[in-house]
Amino acid sequence: MRVSIIFLLLIFSFACSKHKKKSERTGEVGLPTLMIHMQNGEMVMTNNLQGKLILIFFSPNCDHCKRQAESIKTHIDDFKDYSLYFLAGIGTENDVEKFVSEQKLKGYPNIFFGTVAVEDVFRILGEVKTPSIFVYSESSKLIEQFDGETPIDEILEVL
Repeated sequence: MRVSIIFLLLIFSFACSKHKKKSERTGEVGLPTLMIHMQNGEMVMTNNLQGKLILIFFSPNCDHCKRQAESIKTHIDDFKDYSLYFLAGIGTENDVEKFVSEQKLKGYPNIFFGTVAVEDVFRILGEVKTPSIFVYSESSKLIEQFDGETPIDEILEVL
């Protein structure tokens, strides 16, 4: 029973959301330590990633996430200096592949897809709405966090 309750809390912590909120946690906060299972089978730790990064937590079946991905793709040239990691905590690798295909995001050299354990996200970052976007500087410091579907202009302001 207790395990079921914890599992439901984790699922709801990754709930699809249109609500947006800027973070108060910017400045000294560094990259989280999460294991990413990349689409190519490689395992990567987020805190080992280099350069300007954007971590996008999403759910493959979330309409808000699909619209957020579309707005990013529409402005992809504005993200040329960043590596974008779309990280799914809910759904299978097939769900992620379907999302990539439907959103036509395959082939961009700076966009990567993987899955993360929702338990690790919850333990390290707390509740994360989907989509949530974490923008990091080249020195791996959090520049801004956006929770929920966010107008692209607000994201582009912090790049």
